[in-house]
Amino acid sequence: MTRKFSNNVRTLLSSDNPKTFYLVKIDTVLGTIRDTTVPYNITVAGLGTFESNNNLLTVDPPQLSDSVDREAYKITYADSAFEKISMFETVITGADVTIYVGFYNTTDTVFGGVQPGFPLLSTDDMIVAYAGIVDTQGYSIDASEGKVIAMIECSSPMAALSMNRNLRTTPESLKNLSLTDTAFNQVFVKGSRIPWGKA
Repeated sequence: MTRKFSNNVRTLLSSDNPKTFYLVKIDTVLGTIRDTTVPYNITVAGLGTFESNNNLLTVDPPQLSDSVDREAYKITYADSAFEKISMFETVITGADVTIYVGFYNTTDTVFGGVQPGFPLLSTDDMIVAYAGIVDTQGYSIDASEGKVIAMIECSSPMAALSMNRNLRTTPESLKNLSLTDTAFNQVFVKGSRIPWGKA
């Protein structure tokens, strides 16, 4: 697949100092999480408003290879107050993730309708760097430095080829997938007697 770049992006990439930012979009059953590395909230037409007050630290790109593999992609947050732990325990596993790379206007003039130093917010001027699902999540704690890092590891949908995931047929387990689904409320186990020997 060939990536298509807008003329604005081509110009910025060919300059001496292109400067980028990330948009992280995670679609969970409870709603969409939108975070950005831009130091203030931004709204992108067609994508929504991305929050800056989120302690988003880094977005590590996948290791590309010629073979079909997981292509793991890691998103890290500073989370000393463990604010993301409830999300980690309930709704985020298997959620769809899209990472966009955007560009700042690093020219000395108005460029793409944007003042110097500000981000280009047209979807035409953004690149989809990654699209996949949340595979695993967890915390890394460095007690000596007092750092708490929340990590979300994403992978391509091909990661699910060799994975088995059990689905418990209880109302409580279904609430992790959908708060309004009541399909398992009437599930029950009916006892039966199996005769042994010859009839």
